[in-house]
Amino acid sequence: MSRVQLPEITDDMVTLEYNYAIRDKILYCRPPEDLRIRMLDFSNYCKNITNTEQKQNMRMQLAGDISREIPILFDHDKQLEKDFTNYLIEALSKFLFDSPVLDITLYKAWVNYMKKYEYNPLHQHPNAKISLVWYLDYPEEIRQEHQQQLNDFDENRSRGMVYFSSNFSHDHMTMNPKTGDMFLFHATHKHAVYPFYTDNTRISMSCNISNIFVRSVMGSKEEVFL
Repeated sequence: MSRVQLPEITDDMVTLEYNYAIRDKILYCRPPEDLRIRMLDFSNYCKNITNTEQKQNMRMQLAGDISREIPILFDHDKQLEKDFTNYLIEALSKFLFDSPVLDITLYKAWVNYMKKYEYNPLHQHPNAKISLVWYLDYPEEIRQEHQQQLNDFDENRSRGMVYFSSNFSHDHMTMNPKTGDMFLFHATHKHAVYPFYTDNTRISMSCNISNIFVRSVMGSKEEVFL
């Protein structure tokens, strides 16, 4: 298992990969801080207005053993949806394609309020091309759980870690993210999140992208099939 030390980045984006297969790539980036704060505030707003049936439907569609998974209701903030989409278009243009991405379709977005002992098992995201996870609030105490395991020479050393498994080899990557980190990856790229054990809440947003459109060599808008 390969443990990745995430580089310190600001507005740049870094591609992490096992090899040169496109579906193995992971784009590590940090969206603007004001966008993170707006999304965090909006997530908390969605948590307060989402009814019980909506919450139950969201949980039934997701793989995680997480007590609170909330749909992101972009109909209540179209400007935030637009700004978020524009950032993803910029990121995907650098991540996957030589020509600029013109437009994308967000298939589903939700936020996880993960508490101690909760986890996400190894899974993929069906019916999408690209998926992402964005850590809106990642308490430092959770990050230090893993560091303490390293200091104690614990053989497990997985607390709170994010795990990716290559589709094309036996390689794995695990990462210890921080607040503001975002990962974009192919929707079939298997991934999991290990539990932590401190009395904290880790807030992460996930989203699927179902359609990606670029400008063709003839100048027209065409959909990309990955």
